[in-house]
Amino acid sequence: MTGAQAIGLCKAWANGEWGVRSASWIRSDGTPLNGALLDGKGILKDFGPNTPREGNSFLVLSSGAARDPADPGFQDPGGYWKEDLPHGAPPGYPKESPACPDLITGEPYDSAGLRLVIQTPTDAKGFSFEFNFYTYEYPDYICSEFNDFFVAMLSPKVSSLPDGNISYDMQNNPISVNAGFLDVCNSCDVGFACGQGYSGVLGTGFESNQSFIYGIQGSAATGWLQTSAPIEAQGSEITLDFLIWDSGDGVLDSTTIIDNFKFSLDETGTGTLPVPE
Repeated sequence: MTGAQAIGLCKAWANGEWGVRSASWIRSDGTPLNGALLDGKGILKDFGPNTPREGNSFLVLSSGAARDPADPGFQDPGGYWKEDLPHGAPPGYPKESPACPDLITGEPYDSAGLRLVIQTPTDAKGFSFEFNFYTYEYPDYICSEFNDFFVAMLSPKVSSLPDGNISYDMQNNPISVNAGFLDVCNSCDVGFACGQGYSGVLGTGFESNQSFIYGIQGSAATGWLQTSAPIEAQGSEITLDFLIWDSGDGVLDSTTIIDNFKFSLDETGTGTLPVPE
């Protein structure tokens, strides 16, 4: 339950009431997380300048180590390859980003994930959570076969989303260095305005990146985003998989912070938007 509690889901299912029925650490293919891949999950009180959006901790998933330089077990996100063999992807993946039409993405490596099985409240019509995605691949590896991805796979699937992923940008790109949300970065000629500047990267370990193509301090983050989705059958059981993985190899890592899960009593659509500061 610790992973669920870290994002604000503290009520365990009992006596036919709503709550978390189970919480388990998994790989991108749904098999148990084990060995060195366990370094990819963490429950932290901070990550660089980021502090919890609710409570006193948040969930961290990484294709490297889910730590910042102040934490025991930190590994530089530029080159922490945890396991030599690839493993499976969630159904419908690897999936190419619409922003990169000629790209063929490699097999998943170094994945980490949390699977939550939740009995939803009978009056809840939707839910939301917040996340902040960091990538070491900016700016030199945009649209690369080695890109990392973060997805939130919902089952039963929302009827309008055949692959089940509910976290994506306005062009239906899964969350990656190719998605339009990157805004915490140093600007260069790659199509991102970097409106939030670079300070949000400092202290995370991602600031060790030096772009050899553009000559800037690399790595980037989305800033805090909120994903919302409907519960199409109120009071039903849903499964939500938060997953991150590298593609093609295990270097140049990405990390996602997840927090502030909430149910909604209002009609809810599916989408991801920046959280107003």
